[in-house]
Amino acid sequence: MSPRAVYSSFTVLGVLLAALAIFTVVQTSDLNSRIDDLEGSTERIERSTASGGKDTASEISRLSDDLQDVSSSLKKLRDCVPELQNQINGISVEVIDNYPYIDTGSQVSSYCEPIVYPPTDGVGE
Repeated sequence: MSPRAVYSSFTVLGVLLAALAIFTVVQTSDLNSRIDDLEGSTERIERSTASGGKDTASEISRLSDDLQDVSSSLKKLRDCVPELQNQINGISVEVIDNYPYIDTGSQVSSYCEPIVYPPTDGVGE
């Protein structure tokens, strides 16, 4: 394998690892934002309860729904960490005709596919 192919392979691997790091930060940021929203809702409920507000039941119901959404998102992230690790550990670079090709070498369940391969939403297209 030529030095150029090795350099290209390492460059591609570096880009993949950077993309994975960015994805993790974005996912964590989204969950933190949702948690902040829940904390704000909790504060509104506490103020409403203290002032004898009448819309407390609907606010509690909405808060409960939001909490359930965050809880299911965290569960899915936790459940998919092993598959994400398998993808990272299975990355290999094969050079064919001086062109590096990336192979992940493992399969991802349909449950974890949106976590391991998130939709791009037009980013990078």
